[in-house]
Amino acid sequence: MSDNIYAKAEDDFHNQLWKRLLEKGTVKQIADRLQLSSKQLYRWKEGEACYPLSSINKLCDLAKMKPRFAYVQTRRDSERLFEPKVVQKLNREFSEFLGHLLHDGGIDTDWRVHYTSDEESLLSRFRQLIEICFGRTLVKSRASGEATTLYYPAIIGRLLGENFRLPKGSKVQSDVGIPRKIKQKLMTRNLIVPFVSAAYFCDGESGRARLALASRETSRPPKLLRDLRDLLMRLDFKTIRISPSSMYATKGGTHRRWVLSLKDRKEGKRFLQTVNDYRSANIGWNSRVDGKAKSQPDRKFKRRTFCNESLA
Repeated sequence: MSDNIYAKAEDDFHNQLWKRLLEKGTVKQIADRLQLSSKQLYRWKEGEACYPLSSINKLCDLAKMKPRFAYVQTRRDSERLFEPKVVQKLNREFSEFLGHLLHDGGIDTDWRVHYTSDEESLLSRFRQLIEICFGRTLVKSRASGEATTLYYPAIIGRLLGENFRLPKGSKVQSDVGIPRKIKQKLMTRNLIVPFVSAAYFCDGESGRARLALASRETSRPPKLLRDLRDLLMRLDFKTIRISPSSMYATKGGTHRRWVLSLKDRKEGKRFLQTVNDYRSANIGWNSRVDGKAKSQPDRKFKRRTFCNESLA
């Protein structure tokens, strides 16, 4: 997939890279060694085209240099990601980003990323997390009723697919979960609480330690809800229950809602205190998109419409 991602190297880095490469041989010799097109390699050397990500990684390995990019994009004339972070670090911000994305966002079939909320504080936080975790790029917003959906270019989805094998399209149909290599590293409170908090603010029930998700299987809860249960167990919550709820018909078949809850009231209060403390420290409790004050996150169905664009 990295052949679908193209990178523009920083000018200084580009010059330093080719100075080192040409110390190792001619352009043709380098092309033969790395199994690249010598014609294309000449074009990259002269700055006439962006590098495919896989190719510049090979060149950097040969030169023993860490790549520095001015921007990356999916194809010529597509939206660019400036000051890009091509490889994401697993830290508090990325953990929270993933919680927002998997619960109230997604990757569309054309690899564009979307996120929907009726709270301006959560929309602002998602914009901030995109810039922290990926870089600056064009964001489009579409409002419908009380909710607003943010849309990001395909380069974000491509990077998520490349780095974490996140699928595109319906999350329910693909039964999306936390990518395995990330879940294995979510072992500390510092990394778990941001994800769990984002999940609750997206799909939680106001004032109660409950969270609901849909599953394409009526006899088995969705993988994402089971992953969330596992994370709560790592935070030493012991009374977690996942229960079946209502079923409903869709074009893709019959789906069922499943509800995760904490049976013990003290654990429920501890959970709510944990996520609310995180929100107070990192996100804030400001207004809905429509300007009405909000003190606690309410669960609402999201509706979607393009109205403006900005560079995040």
